Amino acid sequence: MFRKNEGHRQQDMFGRENFGLPEAKYKKALKSKEYRFYEEVFNRIDEEMFEPLFVSGRGRPNAPLNSMLAALILRELRHCTYEELFRSLDFDVLTRMAIGLTDMSETPFCPATLFNFQDRLVRYDREHGTNLFEELFHSITGNLLKRFGVDASIQRCDSFRAMSNIANYGRVRLLVEVLLRLYRILKAGDRKKVDSILEPYTSQSSDNYVYRMNPADLPRELTQLSEIYIRLFQLLGKTYAEDSVYQTFRRVMFEQFEICADGSVRVRKVKEIGSGSLQSPDDPEATFNAKSGKKQKGYKVNIAETATPGNELNLINDVSVQPNNVHDGTMLADRMDVIKEHTPELNEMHTDGGYGGSVLDPKMSEHEVLHVETGSKMGKARVNMIYESTDDGYQVSCPLQTSPAGRTRKRWKADFNNEVCGGCSHREQCPTVQRRRKRTLYFEESWAKASIRSRNIERIPEERRKLRANVEATVDEFTGCFNHKGKLRVRGLARSTMQILAAALAINFGRVFRFRIKEDLPSTPRPNQQHDRPIPSPMPLTALLGTLRAFATMIQAKKRLEPIYPYHINNAALGCA
Repeated sequence: MFRKNEGHRQQDMFGRENFGLPEAKYKKALKSKEYRFYEEVFNRIDEEMFEPLFVSGRGRPNAPLNSMLAALILRELRHCTYEELFRSLDFDVLTRMAIGLTDMSETPFCPATLFNFQDRLVRYDREHGTNLFEELFHSITGNLLKRFGVDASIQRCDSFRAMSNIANYGRVRLLVEVLLRLYRILKAGDRKKVDSILEPYTSQSSDNYVYRMNPADLPRELTQLSEIYIRLFQLLGKTYAEDSVYQTFRRVMFEQFEICADGSVRVRKVKEIGSGSLQSPDDPEATFNAKSGKKQKGYKVNIAETATPGNELNLINDVSVQPNNVHDGTMLADRMDVIKEHTPELNEMHTDGGYGGSVLDPKMSEHEVLHVETGSKMGKARVNMIYESTDDGYQVSCPLQTSPAGRTRKRWKADFNNEVCGGCSHREQCPTVQRRRKRTLYFEESWAKASIRSRNIERIPEERRKLRANVEATVDEFTGCFNHKGKLRVRGLARSTMQILAAALAINFGRVFRFRIKEDLPSTPRPNQQHDRPIPSPMPLTALLGTLRAFATMIQAKKRLEPIYPYHINNAALGCA
């Protein structure tokens, strides 16, 4: 049964007496980062948006949702483990204050309760297609943008890869591991049917089996596994069709093998297996990607943050997690509706050259957002042809003339005056084609759009052309999500999204906290508290010159003593104790 947690709002319950703190320490606690977290994050959590997770009107009341959600965000803020988090909840006054606990007598939720709550969030996301944690992110962030007057009309984007916390399965090991997991769920009668088939594999782990295998036997092993998969598919298909483990087995079979028309089975070549194939039975949604020669299995994260030059405070306002084989431009195109919904004032988006493409361009035009690309991936042309959008299509300009473009059956073309082209010094390198009375340029629409997009940076003032660079520092702030191997601490798209969103909220809070500290600093120098008097004024020039003369005299005297008492003589040589 859903119940809101309102006890922390009663001021008499949130007094220092409940924490056993003297007045001086209690005042320090109210200035701490944890109490600011209570004000800026905990108090902004709307528990009612999580009410659909619970049965209404009956059952045991839920644990305090705002405390559990705040604990998940606090964990990312501190980059700690669950064990460290619960240790702090048991014994640390400031940690308890941060999540709205008013005394030291009890903790309203245990690790199992927190994990079960996360499971509820994941199931709700899969069943209803709604990520409630993402709604919480937008609720808190929208409140911060409004309260601090952050201008979101200019934003910047970047993406980074987040590897899933899974083992690095090779092809044979993956096939064997899936077989072993299928064997574990079989009923006793079905196990007897397949014992003789799976006997070489069930006596050891998939890792040990691959370790003992001779690399030269790989083709024979794959062929043998393909035959085993088909036999199990025929034996168990009707009985276990609805089981998730069997569905994983079936998916792997069709990804790794091909059933031919004559009923035979063929092992697919590596190039035939797509990047979206199963990488691990522990994380069915993780995909494969290779960048700069580095292989990665997991997800890709796209972030957008405010970047208007006049802002004293910039915040992350959108986060998206998708399989890592999705193009950057596709990710941003999928998020543009959401970004525009929460920040309708957006009119300029800064990205790197990896975002441009035919998928993103229509979305930018639909929302009337200027896409500013830095480091465009367009190659340098032999002759600079400038494309411009018009009401009818495009016009193309070369160094000497401009011509409107018209659509052909498959592409676009622009005709140029042959007489003008005759005296052009770029004639030999010109991409146009010579016709009887004219020269014609044929081009794809994607070329024109890419050219226009690459020149958008020239349409904005000089001081706004390097705004995207600082988003790289924001990406670095997410490194706390990863373990010592550079992997996420969780598996699965839903859980990975939850962790990244919690990290984004933690980063935003850190920025707000530093901003508020900066606002609280006095504008004039403070008096010297130790002696209770003002800081002394700078030394007069005459006094400074006198000090320098005395210092020079001391140096000269020291040099005259060096031959008698050189620095390398130690105390023992001088007879000193």
